[in-house]
Amino acid sequence: MEQNEKQIQEGENVSNESKQPVAPQRKFPRWGELFAVVGVFVLSNILASIVMTVVLAATGHSAVTIPEDMGWLFPVVQILTFLPVILFVVYLRRRAGLKHTGVHLTFRRMNAPMILWGVLLVFVSSMVIEPLLNLLPDAGMDALDDMMGNGGWSVLSAVVIAPVLEEYLFRGLFIDSARRRMNALWAVLISSALFGLAHGIPQQAFNAFVVGLILGYVYVRTNSLAAVITIHAINNGISYVLLELFGSSTVLMKDLIANDTIYYIVYGVCFVIFVVSMIKFVVSLRDSDEIVGVDNKTE
Repeated sequence: MEQNEKQIQEGENVSNESKQPVAPQRKFPRWGELFAVVGVFVLSNILASIVMTVVLAATGHSAVTIPEDMGWLFPVVQILTFLPVILFVVYLRRRAGLKHTGVHLTFRRMNAPMILWGVLLVFVSSMVIEPLLNLLPDAGMDALDDMMGNGGWSVLSAVVIAPVLEEYLFRGLFIDSARRRMNALWAVLISSALFGLAHGIPQQAFNAFVVGLILGYVYVRTNSLAAVITIHAINNGISYVLLELFGSSTVLMKDLIANDTIYYIVYGVCFVIFVVSMIKFVVSLRDSDEIVGVDNKTE
């Protein structure tokens, strides 16, 4: 009889222990981890540059840009630049107790209106900030256009590799991680700032920051990497077409619209759409407490 009571009591103790709340995961990323990620990104850029220089020198090319007959080197450089950072962030997330790797493709949430809105707003924003881009130094843009003009390899890099790797890192990993210690607005702002800095060239960096805001908003609203990868790919594809048609990926709308009156009317409409969209963006993300379909604190 006493043995039965003892077994029952032990069973109750085990049951009570199983009901104890699980210790919450620590907030991620810490500031030290964030700086470490930036450091790894710098090192991976240096590694990619060294590999490119060595390969070009070994094949008898002295140019600092990738020649047309070695277009395959462009995607290799991109992978060497971003893959180490992605693996490092995944490692930090798992060390912090976050089992999920930040991949939320969610094709079923890829609604066409949201993607169309994102593509149009990227176009609108690029026109609105166009005068500001003219004030920034364009050093490096010609070299970038030269590298992009390598046919099929450039298309693969710009329309496939770059959107997948960059969206996985800056939206899928960073926003998903940052929302565990800050609201959606700050997570998107900081991820967009890092997205801009990663592009290096001042003109491209400022434009990437604004584009990053739009992509971040779409990602929070849809919780779908597939949606932002699609928008990113379309945007890069348009840049590649402009490069092929006009010899530059940063051709100005003012140069394409010959009539000044029509240009200023179009600019005014775009400016209003941009301001209204940014206000909606700030209000919506500031009041957003959770990622659609995913608990904000657990995996």
